[in-house]
Amino acid sequence: MRKGFAFIAMIAIILSNVMVHADKPYANFVFSPEYPKVNESITFNASSSHAVNATLVNYTWDFGDGSIAYGRVVTHAYKSEGIYRVCLRVVDNKSMNSTICKNITVDSTPPTIKYDLIPSSPNGKNGWYITKVKMEIKAKDALSGIKEVRYKIDEGVWKNYSGTIYINNEGNHFIYFYAMDKGGNTDEGAITFKIDFTPPSTQFHVNKNATNGWYDEDVNVTLAAYDTLSGIDSIHYLLDNKLYDYNGEIKIGEGNHSFIYYSTDKAGNIEELKRTRIKIDKHAPDVTLLNPTDGIYLFGRKLLESPYPIIIGNVSIEVKVIDELSGVTHVDFYIDDELKFKDDEPPYSWEWNEQMIGVRDIQIVAYDKAGNHASVEKSVIIVNL
Repeated sequence: MRKGFAFIAMIAIILSNVMVHADKPYANFVFSPEYPKVNESITFNASSSHAVNATLVNYTWDFGDGSIAYGRVVTHAYKSEGIYRVCLRVVDNKSMNSTICKNITVDSTPPTIKYDLIPSSPNGKNGWYITKVKMEIKAKDALSGIKEVRYKIDEGVWKNYSGTIYINNEGNHFIYFYAMDKGGNTDEGAITFKIDFTPPSTQFHVNKNATNGWYDEDVNVTLAAYDTLSGIDSIHYLLDNKLYDYNGEIKIGEGNHSFIYYSTDKAGNIEELKRTRIKIDKHAPDVTLLNPTDGIYLFGRKLLESPYPIIIGNVSIEVKVIDELSGVTHVDFYIDDELKFKDDEPPYSWEWNEQMIGVRDIQIVAYDKAGNHASVEKSVIIVNL
């Protein structure tokens, strides 16, 4: 019997406790703004709290900074930043109570935002980058935390920062960026930099026209360089492997010259070397008549000396031509101003075998690659039937 009474008593106690807790009021509240600033009025609203089979008669607020307030809806402002523990205690008309606590962050300090450029400083001259550039943004906030980081390149649209920014285009760039914390505080920044990784381009001009790549007189060479971004810094050339700074028109005389030229821009880009040859030959070839000379010829063989050539039958007309610069292109053979034969390979000769009697004029004209020419003439008596 005693065990039975003890069991019944225990059940009664448990049911009593359940009934007591079941009758406790429900405590809850909201506040606005979510992330207030120092001295900003905050509204605390406990309208969602309610009693169970009773009526709430007391709302007591502890704001965590030593301040207390009463009422279903109250306001409060914090004098300094920090994270505060706000507790609400509600009591009903049956003296039942409940308490709920929530943290509130008071944040008036903007976040900090920094950036890194890669390379960290201009790797060209005069403040220019000569490679593509990468940018990384770092933002921190000690209280409410970072809400967003955004950036804009030049006149583009704002974008959310999600990782390394790649600036691949040449030109003068302006990047705006900012960070906002959850309290609405912002920090912003901007940076300008310029990129030029394209070398300049240089054009070459000679004031004369060449023949077969050769000029027959002194020439003047001009160089013109172009660069659309940083601009031209200097122009250089090597004449026969000797380096010069270009300061204006270059006069070049006779010879077969090596000419190399290039330019640099103000960013430090160097143009790839451009090469050409400037070939000038101002002298005509040296022409010597080897055959026939003064004497009597019979079918090509010289038999006797005489004051002038006397040719019986056919004869080989032969010349020696020397041109030490541009070289010989061809030799023309004329009889009485009529072109008979053109020879473009040494030894230069023509077998003259035409039926004729009388005095004839032999003329040989030799041409070099620059267009210079020289001639030799000889009058002969010929009998060829």
